[in-house]
Order: sequence, then structure tokens, then C-alpha cells
Amino acid sequence: MDRKRELISFTKNLYYLTKMGANLTESFRRIKENISHKELKYAVEDIEEKMEHGDSLSKAMKFHPKVFPPDYLRMIEAAEKTETLPGVLYELSSYLEAVESTRKDIRAAAFYPGLVLNFTFIFIFFIYYFVSEVLFREYVNFSEFTGQILPAEAGFFIGVGKIIFSPAFIVIMLLVILYIDIILFTRSTMGTSFFLKLPVIGDMFKKSYIVRISRSLGFMLKQGITLDEALKLVANTGDTPAIKEALMKSSDKISQGKTLRQAIEGITIFDNTFLFMVEEGEKIDNLPQALLDGADYYEDEIKMLYSSMLRLSEPFFLITVGVIVGFLLVTIFMPFYSITGAIK
Repeated sequence: MDRKRELISFTKNLYYLTKMGANLTESFRRIKENISHKELKYAVEDIEEKMEHGDSLSKAMKFHPKVFPPDYLRMIEAAEKTETLPGVLYELSSYLEAVESTRKDIRAAAFYPGLVLNFTFIFIFFIYYFVSEVLFREYVNFSEFTGQILPAEAGFFIGVGKIIFSPAFIVIMLLVILYIDIILFTRSTMGTSFFLKLPVIGDMFKKSYIVRISRSLGFMLKQGITLDEALKLVANTGDTPAIKEALMKSSDKISQGKTLRQAIEGITIFDNTFLFMVEEGEKIDNLPQALLDGADYYEDEIKMLYSSMLRLSEPFFLITVGVIVGFLLVTIFMPFYSITGAIK
């Protein structure tokens, strides 16, 4: 089980034990026995020891920022002040589960296209590596033996094979792949911009950001955290520099007296529907609930987009793979028939 799932399980267990009346030290002692993630288990053991020496739960947790994110710590701190720890733990576990569910939907959306593309590239290299070596030799032997010029198809096949398996091409491809990985998967500004511009998937990414930000803000506002602080906490728990920077600027605008709608209006991921929800929530003085309702709305939108994407992408990828495979087969076997015809 990964750390995020373990953290959800830990939070749930802590909720149930504290709800039943167990003190925190005893709760931690029981919970640590069922934790498999090493970093989380070490953190729980250390927190238990610190609480035995008089530290509060939130103070002890602050020594493990890699395990407990800033928004999590702030929620625990607020719960201790208001003496509502069990209730906050319950809401916190529900919040973490909802965030993880959204992330799973996004990962699932990217999995199918990635699987098909990877299979296609593996197939291409498999064909060229295992088939081309024999056919290259036979085609060249035929040309030398008969003195005839190889058919254009055979020349093309051999040329492509030589390019693919040349050291220079392999080095260039590795550098290109490395560059793409750095840009797209380090959550850089360029990578974020790329994903957000993709059809369907880009829309899902935008909505997933809205869900995470909206749910986090709504949850923290319900616990009494101020809006500007909540925005900073959400920004610091994000994994995208571009979004983090935009939220930090929005927090500064809130401190200057702007409304939330005015503060986030220029951020590209927030569409007009979400801005309207925020504005209405501020008008009726019920912003936390408006944000939570907005998160639920966009979560449903993501699920519908995911279903639509699967329906639309399956025939597209099947046709694409079919064209590629057909082209390869023609490229490989047409020279064979051309050579056979030349012999006759």
C-alpha cells in the first residue's frame, strides 16, 4: 500500500479509536501495529513518543512534514483548539479519500492511451529487431547474387531499419524521451500548459485541479481557517509550480480585500461555471458549502468525461494501430513479393 492510502487508513483508524474514547497515545500504539509503510510507521512511533513527553498531536506531527502535508497539520491544529478532533478526523479521512479518488480517475484516463501507444512502439521495435535482421541479410544477398537492384520497398525497409538501430538514432530518441519526461512529468509550467491544452484529457486535468482546490478550500473554511491562509495551504500542498504560484498570488489579493472570485478570476483552470458558483456562495455568505458542492459537481463531470473519452478513443486507437501494423506488414512483405517476381 502506498503512503497516501496508508495515511487515509491511519486517519480512519485514529478517528474510530478516538471516537470510542481511547486516548491519543493508546490509539497510536494500536495503530502502528497495522502500518506497513516504513516512513509512516516511523512517524507514528516518533509521534507516540513525543506525546508521552507532553507534546500535542499537531506539534509532534510537524516533525514529519513529508508524511503529513501542511493542510493536514493545520486541520489537526484547528481540531485541537476547538476540541473536535474525532469529527475533524472523520471529515479529513473523507476528504483524503475524495482527493485520491479523483487522482485515480485521472491516472486511469491516461492509462489506456499510454498502454496502446507503448504496445505499438514495442511491436514496431519487435518486428524490426527480430524480423529485419534476417530479411536485411536475405535482401542484400539476393541483390549481390543476382546483380539486380533491390525493389524500392526493400530499400525503404532496409533504410528504416538501419536508421532505427543506428547508435545515433538511439541516443537521440533517449534524449527526446528524457526531455519529454522532464517537461511533462516534473509538473513544470510547460508540462502543465501542455496537459491542459490536450483535448478531453486537458479538460479532465482542469476539472481535477478545480476539484482538489475547491474541496480543500471548502473543508478548511468549515474548520475556521481564514481564506487567505487556506489558499496558501492549498498552494503548498500542490505538485504543480504554475498552479502554486497562481494560488499564492490569489492569497495576497484576498489579504488586500478582494473577494475569492476576484482573486482567482485570472487563473486559466477556473471556468465561468466555477467562478459563478464561488460568486453565489459569497453573496449568500455560504462559501464553504458552495466550494464543496462545486467539488462534487466537477467530480461527476470528470467521471462523465472519462466514460466519453473511453468510448471515443477505442475506435481511434484501434484504427491507428491497424494502420501502423498494416504499413509495417506491407513494408516488410512487399519486397519479398517484388523479389519473387523479379526471379520469375
